[in-house]
Amino acid sequence: MKKIIDFLNRDLIKFDVNSNSKIIKGREKYSGFFRRFGATMVDLVLFSVLIITMVKFRFATFSNSFFPSLLLIYPLYGAIFLKIYGMTLGKYVFGIKLRGENNIKINFFTLIIREYILKPISIIPLGFGIVRMFFDPHKQTYYDKKIKTEVVIWRNDWINSLFIFAAIFGLVFEIMGYF
Repeated sequence: MKKIIDFLNRDLIKFDVNSNSKIIKGREKYSGFFRRFGATMVDLVLFSVLIITMVKFRFATFSNSFFPSLLLIYPLYGAIFLKIYGMTLGKYVFGIKLRGENNIKINFFTLIIREYILKPISIIPLGFGIVRMFFDPHKQTYYDKKIKTEVVIWRNDWINSLFIFAAIFGLVFEIMGYF
C-alpha cells in the first residue's frame, strides 16, 4: 500500500511523447475537457457499480439509495480522494491530477465547497462554467478559477490508460452479470 501511495504522491513530471525528455516541474500541460470528462465518467461508473452491487446484495434498495447517494456521497468521495491523493480513480486512469495554483496545498473544506457547491453551479446553467475551460489558457473551469486550482497531466501514457479503462469496464460487466 505504501508503494501505491508513494507512486500517487510523486512529483508532477510529464514526459513529452515526441522527445522522451522530462519537462521541468511547473511547465506541465493542463488537462482539457475530454480527459476530465472521461475521468468523471469512470468515477461515475465505478460509483454506480458500488451502489448497484449494494442493491444486488440487499444492502440497500434501488429507489431509496441510488440518487441520494449520487448527490450526497459522490461529491464526498471526490473531496476525500482529491485531498489524500490529488486525484480520483478516474483521474488516475486518465493521468491527470488536481493541484493548487503555484503548488499551494488545498484544504479539505475548500474541496468540499468545490464538489458540493461550485461544480453544480458550473453545470446547471447549461454548463457555462465548464465551457469557460475552452477559452482559458490554463484550461480552468469556473470552480477551478474560484478556488485557485488547476488540473494537470502528470502521465501521458494512453496505452496504460486504455488497459486500465478496459479492466474497469470488464469488472463492471462482470459484476452486472453480462459475462
